[in-house]
Amino acid sequence: MRNIFNIYNEKELRLRTSKKWGTHGKDIIPLDIAEVDVPFGKSIINELSFLTRYADCGYISEKDISEYKEVYSDYYSRKHQKNIDAEKAVIFPGVIAASRILSQIYFETKKAAKAKRNIIISSPVYPPFITTIAEDFKLHDVPLNKEWRLDLNALEKKFKSLKGQSAIYLLCNPQNPTGTIHTSKELQTLVDYSNKYGVFIISDEIYSDMLRPGEFNSLICVKGAKRAISVISPSKAFGLPGLKSSIVFPFGEGEKLVEKAPKVITHILNHYPVRCAIAAYKYGDKYLKEFRASLDENFKYFDDLMKKHLPDAKVYYTGAVPLAWVDMKAYEGVNAQFIYKNAKVSVNDGVPFGGAKYKTFIRFNVATNQRVLKKGIVQIENAIKNQETKG
Repeated sequence: MRNIFNIYNEKELRLRTSKKWGTHGKDIIPLDIAEVDVPFGKSIINELSFLTRYADCGYISEKDISEYKEVYSDYYSRKHQKNIDAEKAVIFPGVIAASRILSQIYFETKKAAKAKRNIIISSPVYPPFITTIAEDFKLHDVPLNKEWRLDLNALEKKFKSLKGQSAIYLLCNPQNPTGTIHTSKELQTLVDYSNKYGVFIISDEIYSDMLRPGEFNSLICVKGAKRAISVISPSKAFGLPGLKSSIVFPFGEGEKLVEKAPKVITHILNHYPVRCAIAAYKYGDKYLKEFRASLDENFKYFDDLMKKHLPDAKVYYTGAVPLAWVDMKAYEGVNAQFIYKNAKVSVNDGVPFGGAKYKTFIRFNVATNQRVLKKGIVQIENAIKNQETKG
């Protein structure tokens, strides 16, 4: 089977104008922004060809919305062998937008004073959880444990301490950047704590499509959730981050929240992202299989590269997300800033994922051409050797 990450070479990737390849100069290797460097699957190509051929760029219709929910329900059933009811699901323009808007509505509904609007995270976690969703709210961090799993005892203590206030737990499922796949037992425990202490759960499941059949556990299938939502999007696995759409599944109090979503949402939603999402979930199974196999191959290649060129780095990944969380502590002074300046490679700095405790960490995006990946890692190795020589 071909590796779809090797279809575009570096010269072709540099023709892209979106954030990953369009931000830096031509001398920089971008291994940071979580875009996947693959061609569209056939289902997306066919849908975009149809839309452009017939200038089908009108307003989004109720039929689009209904079909999106129906198609996703069928897709989930095929992939995870579990039936779900999408009747009460709501379509939003993107996962972060949905999470922020619904967080705001939740606090307003509770009439919570500004000082008592609490957001709980488990770092290391996707930086917009901190900078965008939790902006203006009181942030509480209950970090993952040493095995990069949820610290359920610490979470219960935090939930309990906020009982009687208004609090939201932002769950990253699977976890970005560590790739942690939360178990059904862990999710059930979270829901039990939520029900007991009154903490609302928002589960960001944007990477769920990348997981193998039967590997992912969604909040959708956890029994008894009284105050929660799951937010899902095709943008990561299908290469559509610029065509933003998400589907929100509400539970208990969550149903009232989505009903109160501002009417402007329907004006922000765009016909193209919704039609591409429908095509992805309806006809994209073969593409996903090829994507998954190629990503597995890239992780193996990345692992081999790191062992050869940066053997003292501690690499953490599960393959659930196209990202590797790497501790560079063994290489004194080597962080994202050093790597950018001296190796001409852009990786993510660990600090925005949860503070100074992650200052020795960097995040790699391995979803790119293998030659690009090798070039970047070799340049990092050479920069470190040059530093040691000068020292």
